[in-house]
This record gives sequence, C-alpha cells and structure tokens, in this order.
Amino acid sequence: MISSDRLSRALRVIAFVLAAFVCAGANVQAQTAKIPIRIGVIKITGITVIYAAQKLGYFAEQGLDATLTPATNGEVLLNALGAGDLDFTLAIPGTAMQARDRAGQKVVLVLQNEVAHAQAPDQGAVLARIDSGITSMSQLGGKTIGYLSIGNQYSATVHDVLMKHGVDPKTVHEVEIPLAQMQGAMEKHTVDAVAALEPFVTIIGDSKQTRVLSWNYTEAVPSQPVGAFWAMEDWANKNPAIVKKFQTAVREATLYLETHPDDKVKLTQEFTGIQSNLLAHLIPDLWTNKVVRSDWEKMMKMMVQQNLISSKLTFGEMVPANAMDPGH
Repeated sequence: MISSDRLSRALRVIAFVLAAFVCAGANVQAQTAKIPIRIGVIKITGITVIYAAQKLGYFAEQGLDATLTPATNGEVLLNALGAGDLDFTLAIPGTAMQARDRAGQKVVLVLQNEVAHAQAPDQGAVLARIDSGITSMSQLGGKTIGYLSIGNQYSATVHDVLMKHGVDPKTVHEVEIPLAQMQGAMEKHTVDAVAALEPFVTIIGDSKQTRVLSWNYTEAVPSQPVGAFWAMEDWANKNPAIVKKFQTAVREATLYLETHPDDKVKLTQEFTGIQSNLLAHLIPDLWTNKVVRSDWEKMMKMMVQQNLISSKLTFGEMVPANAMDPGH
C-alpha cells in the first residue's frame, strides 16, 4: 500500500510535469503566433509583389499573417484605411496626397513600390485612332479625351503634357470611361483620344489602328512615383516594428520576382487574371523602393499648379525617414 507521503510526492511530480508541458506549449504557440495585417490592393501587375509576399511566405517569415483586400481604386482603399478597416493600402501617391491635404486623412508613406519610366515607353499613354488624323497632343484642343478618372495625378500628367504642347486643358472635353471600354469608345467616335494604362495600352496598341500621342507619365515628370503603400500616421508611429516587417517582406518578394522571370509571369497571371501570352509583351513595371525626393517634389509641384493639392502640403509630411530607402 502506498503511503500518503509517497502519494503526495508523486502527485506533486505529476503536477510539475504537466505544468512544464503546458508552459512549453504556450511558449511554442507564442513563438508561432503571427501578427494579423490587412492590406488593401488593386489587382494590377505592379501589385503582384504583395501577392508574392503572401504566397511565397515572405510575410510569414516576418511573423505576419496578411489578408489582402481588393478594390477598384485607391480612393476607396484610402477611405477604408481611414475607417480602420485596413492597416496598409496601395494608392497612387497623388491620391494619398489629396486625401491628406483635402480630406484631413493623415496618411504617410510606408513603402514606395513603383515609378514611371525615365524614358518611353511607359505604362501610361494617350492614344488616338490613326484614321482620326490626330498625330500630336497639340491637336487635342476642342477634342474629347476619355479617362479612367479625372482630377488626380494621372489626369494631371495629361494636362501637363497638353500645356507643353500649347493646348489649354480647359478647351478639351473630358469624360470618364472604364479602361476596358476605351477602345470601343474610339471606334464609335464618342471620344477622340484616350488616356490609357497597362494592360490596355498594349491591348489598344495591338489593334494596329491607333498611335501613341504621348507617354504622359514620362513626358510630364519622368520617374515620378506611381505606386506606393500607405498607413495612418498614428498607427505607423505606434507600430514601427510591424511597418519594418512589412517593408522587409515586400522588398524580399520584389527581389525574388526580379530574379525569377518565369515565376513572375505565373504569379502575375494568378493575381491579375491576365493571360500569359499578353503578359509576355506588356510594358514592364518599374519596381523600386528607393524614394528620390526630387521626383516626388516635381510631381507635387505639378499637382499644386493644377490646384489638386495645396502648396502647404510638404514632402516631409508625406514621407517619413524610415520610408526613404527601407533596408539600406
């Protein structure tokens, strides 16, 4: 028969072992638990880097559990960011600047993703049908141009180019048209020209019935930033470690895609739904995380001149030091 002392000691040993197992399990769980982040995206080729960071495990390696939330434009995503529904979001820099300057949304840059090419060709172009007889931007006074949207960084580049060719943008009729309907609108002569973006620059060009009048991003401000990720300023200041993890994961995914072209095509097709035969001859995205201040300030000056943002908005408000060149 076991004595009460021996039984007591045995129970204490069992309790200690069980406690050790519980603690060990808790430690393992704590070490493997990932921080949830919510990222707003648009399903375009330039944002394949985010999909790759998720699919290839770069977010997971940084201890992040990323959920991607797609939308059709940056304005919708910035509103979701301001409402607290997202932690990070994609937006063209001009739209983020307008959100801070006009709507009072204190967004700050987390990571630049993409810039326009320094020389043509580029991902944005103004095109007209060959049979229209229009061969130059200087001929667009009194004509109708179709845009995806008006009153933003992209339309500002077209206005800038028009002015460089001696055309007052106020003399041009402007309408908003979905990118997929631009070619049809020119064929029906409801517009004289369109300000298109890839992949539709290539799709429209492949018809052999149009000509490029301007590579407007490049002609207006070469190398201007056209893709970036943003966070609310208060949130970013309170979560610098998460911001750093996000930057690291996206940077590593970008490097992977740039050195593995076959995987880049495969992942881009999965993310965007664009067929591989079209992807093969699209004008490539120009990914870079390094901010060139002068290019940003030239773009901001263009928008100030067109009354899209106020002169009070500064580069320093939008771009904190830790977003200038992450990882270096």
